[in-house]
Amino acid sequence: MQSDDLIQQWKKAVSEKNLPNTDHFKTLPLAKAEKLDEEILSLHNHYSECIDCLSCANCCKTTVTVFNNEDVGRASRALALSRKEFIKKYLIEDQGEYTTISTPCPFLLPDNKCGIYEARPHACRSFPHTGRPHFLNRLKAHQQNLRVCSITYHVLKDYTT
Repeated sequence: MQSDDLIQQWKKAVSEKNLPNTDHFKTLPLAKAEKLDEEILSLHNHYSECIDCLSCANCCKTTVTVFNNEDVGRASRALALSRKEFIKKYLIEDQGEYTTISTPCPFLLPDNKCGIYEARPHACRSFPHTGRPHFLNRLKAHQQNLRVCSITYHVLKDYTT
């Protein structure tokens, strides 16, 4: 299936509120939970190859971006700004972390590429997090990302069906 078709399926599921139910993850038998990361990673790799994030960029358009201290330093250097200038111009502090002041992300370019790609924050580098270990520890984030990311939707839909 083509990237655009997969993205359209996800958009339709979101608009119809027909998203995968993730409740069963909470009661997985231990033996199944231990294999879960491997199975989810396989689906993540498949859909990451099938779906062109640049044709969507919904995550950059609809959610704030989280920056930790290291991210702030890297991004501010990339833009030749002091940390203080970078924070003042782009971020607000929220419980010890920083988030972008607004959506869409101020670094999202018209072609859906990232203006600070090489210096992008860790949260962006690892998004949508379905390829990371300890899937169950981030179940709440995955549930939220069903509405944000086509990859997350397809990974969870395929796993739950």
